[in-house]
Amino acid sequence: MERMVKDLDILDHSFIPKHLPGRENELVELNKLLKYCNQVSRHINLQGKSGTGKTATVNKVCKDLLPDLKKKNVKIDYFYVNCKDKKTKFDSLKTICKQMCNGNKVPNTWSQLYDLFIEKIKNFDAIIVFLDEIDALAKRGEDELDILYTLSRLKAHGYTNCNISVVIATNKVDFVMNLDSGIKSSFRTTSLLYKPYTTDILQKILEDRAQMALHSGVLNDDVIPLCSAFAAQEHGDARKAIDLLRTSVEVALDSDSKKVTIKHVKDARVRIEEDKTSELISYLPMQHKIILLSVLNIAKKRIRKPSFNNNKATTGDIYAQYLSLSKQIRIEATTQRWVSGILSEMDGLGLLNVDVVSKGRYGRTKFISVPMQGN
Repeated sequence: MERMVKDLDILDHSFIPKHLPGRENELVELNKLLKYCNQVSRHINLQGKSGTGKTATVNKVCKDLLPDLKKKNVKIDYFYVNCKDKKTKFDSLKTICKQMCNGNKVPNTWSQLYDLFIEKIKNFDAIIVFLDEIDALAKRGEDELDILYTLSRLKAHGYTNCNISVVIATNKVDFVMNLDSGIKSSFRTTSLLYKPYTTDILQKILEDRAQMALHSGVLNDDVIPLCSAFAAQEHGDARKAIDLLRTSVEVALDSDSKKVTIKHVKDARVRIEEDKTSELISYLPMQHKIILLSVLNIAKKRIRKPSFNNNKATTGDIYAQYLSLSKQIRIEATTQRWVSGILSEMDGLGLLNVDVVSKGRYGRTKFISVPMQGN
């Protein structure tokens, strides 16, 4: 490993590099907005697809800004919450409080947490709270977004003299527009739009990371361009580009190769998709898993039969297999119509391919198959 790698952690999302190619303007704007957060609260709405640098720019600006303010005797701190992991307002506030208490145990009721938060912010002139992936809170219901109202109104209601600035990151350009009117009236934001990275910028990002993480000459010349091109197809997602490069290096290490090649990149892409698929399947409800297993069983039986659509099954075929499996494991079966709907749902998740074929006056028939990996 040492012959190829200097520091593989640099090829991780949590690493904050000194330079963020393609986000120079956003860094300047964020710095302007937060520079005087000890004097006035600023609420900022970062809009853009996943992997466009929203998290990295906020982390970098706060990492650079806070030491300068602390040198001026400003009592300030920065608190990060990934709402994808903490999917309720309670979990989000609990995460902030735990950071304030250096990871120590905190209360388990909202009222006690709220009182602790009020008590803790008395120690600060200002705090910055970053609610990353806030769309995950919205999915749980509008009530979960009350945390925006809570944080933005504390000073106005006389509970604190601390200036609380809240930064949110969303994939939706209309997120703030769709907030409850009560929240929107107090949580007034400045919005920054993060456009997808171009292939050239993705290539620059990977080149910078590779220079820090890997020894010279480890990568074939076409590896970074290929990783960049694949990521550019995914809405310019830098996280996916970095993931792909890191996994390519891991694949090369696993095969005892001296260099990372295009083949390693292609193999890495398959490995990433397989890992994502396995994780997705693990979260499926039991009935969904039985339906998926029914499709796989049929595909396995038919895959070697040289006939048209031999690896494809109709809803009726799958339902018959589903009934058989349900009986074997003693789980109550549901209706064929419901199974048909779940098949369409798994098509949307990318776990199955569902093709609807017109049979003229006989109506339409669904043909279901398993997606082929590694194409």
